[in-house]
Amino acid sequence: MNTSAEKKSLVANKLALVCALTVSAWAFADSGSSVEKSSYPKAESLIGAPIGSDILEKISLLISSLEVSGPVLDRVYADIQAGRLGEDLLKGHPFAMMSEMFGRALSEIKGFKGTGELGINGDKLILLLAEMRYKSDRNANLIRQICTDPKPYVSSIDREGLLALAKLGRENSASFNS
Repeated sequence: MNTSAEKKSLVANKLALVCALTVSAWAFADSGSSVEKSSYPKAESLIGAPIGSDILEKISLLISSLEVSGPVLDRVYADIQAGRLGEDLLKGHPFAMMSEMFGRALSEIKGFKGTGELGINGDKLILLLAEMRYKSDRNANLIRQICTDPKPYVSSIDREGLLALAKLGRENSASFNS
């Protein structure tokens, strides 16, 4: 049976892992110059936090780091859409790895959602991790779409037959509505 101390230790260990994964995700972003380097220093200080019940008090530090990170990922997304990032930055992007790390961090603590074991800000932390995973994945998918050459499909379809089929479909559709 789990004692209160064992439960606190489990939560503290999971939070320490979440902190490490969050810092690692931003360390990958730091390797590419497309993401602002000032977006993760607050989370970095969490790595040295002692494993213990006081780590719950440090959740607010992680939350503030993630709150700063969201707009950074949004700005990068806007820059990608506007074509303001070079092809070399797009090809070497960190976002797929970041999404994986945020997803792993989320999977570690999502079972605590609504339980109160993560303190008063626990659910907010879970939602922010999900948001970071989504935004990182969104950026990675946009880059993948930009960098993947389309594969043209050559068809020998009869255009007159296709027009006749469309006309027949419209006529049948009109008869259903009357």
